[in-house]
Amino acid sequence: MSQEESKARKRGELTNTYINEILKSTFEGISQLNEEAAETVLKSTCRGCAGRMLSFLVHNYGYDPEKPDLDTYMAAEEKLENLMFPGQSSLTREGNIINAIVKAGECVCPFVKDYKMVQPSPNLCLCGKNAIAVLYEAATKRPVKAELIECYNRGGNCCHFRVELL
Repeated sequence: MSQEESKARKRGELTNTYINEILKSTFEGISQLNEEAAETVLKSTCRGCAGRMLSFLVHNYGYDPEKPDLDTYMAAEEKLENLMFPGQSSLTREGNIINAIVKAGECVCPFVKDYKMVQPSPNLCLCGKNAIAVLYEAATKRPVKAELIECYNRGGNCCHFRVELL
């Protein structure tokens, strides 16, 4: 490895460490906010996760966000949920109400579960609630109302989100 490549690698490692520490500290702060303040912050933060999920659905399951179709979106989301949480998730629709339930036994936030950067906290679930709203607004091209029904970080037995198409 050349000296230039070594410097670039070291710079990349330092950048990753810096970003990880900033995210960890930011989420620690969010966990201490009141729910209203946390929701304000996480409405913006969730767009990163929602964008990542939409991109995954486009590239792996053929979902086309330019052709909004709820049934097509839900079929793609269900495939992703079954990949991530085999036999532990359900996605149902009754009219304008969609229920998304994950029974993984623990917090499923990628920062907690996959990257192990953030400690679970009740406010973290607000990010999931807002992300699901962003996803269904993108899928339907219309406003939605998302509710957090139950979640592990708040003493629940699952992560249950309800979406109402407005």
